[in-house]
Amino acid sequence: MSVENPGFVATQLYRLAAGAALPLVLCAGAPHDGLVSQMPQNFVIAPEIEVGLQRLVELYEQLTPACLSRLSICYAPHVPFKDPFNEVRGQDGIRQIFAHMFTIVDVPRFIVTEQLAQGQRAFLAWEFHFRMRRWRKSVSQCIRGGTFLRLNAQGLVLDHRNYWNS
Repeated sequence: MSVENPGFVATQLYRLAAGAALPLVLCAGAPHDGLVSQMPQNFVIAPEIEVGLQRLVELYEQLTPACLSRLSICYAPHVPFKDPFNEVRGQDGIRQIFAHMFTIVDVPRFIVTEQLAQGQRAFLAWEFHFRMRRWRKSVSQCIRGGTFLRLNAQGLVLDHRNYWNS
């Protein structure tokens, strides 16, 4: 079966029948033979979720101190934000974390390397490139990590949790 999902590449899935691989087509609301169930509702990504996720990726990939005022277009007002060093609630807490980041590192840059989304949940794999201001200033650093997100129906982040090895 061919599954089309906004933001994903079409994936070919096969069902074996009498030892042969048969491509099947599954469309929302289309009749099926009972062996293939309809797609769960949470598999579909609403356009608002996809747009909200893209907004967040663009914010992080273009992050500067001046951009910190734009957090409200990506995050719900009382969003919890957690990473290995910080745990805050709300846009102001997130803004403070990044404002502090800009005081201790030079040329910080996030690159989102992969995006996965299902329903109102998403996972971003990323690289954080930077140089420390006070220690080994000339050495470029890279931290690879991931972020689990929960978004609301308007595409605003309701929960943000970062994972990486420090």
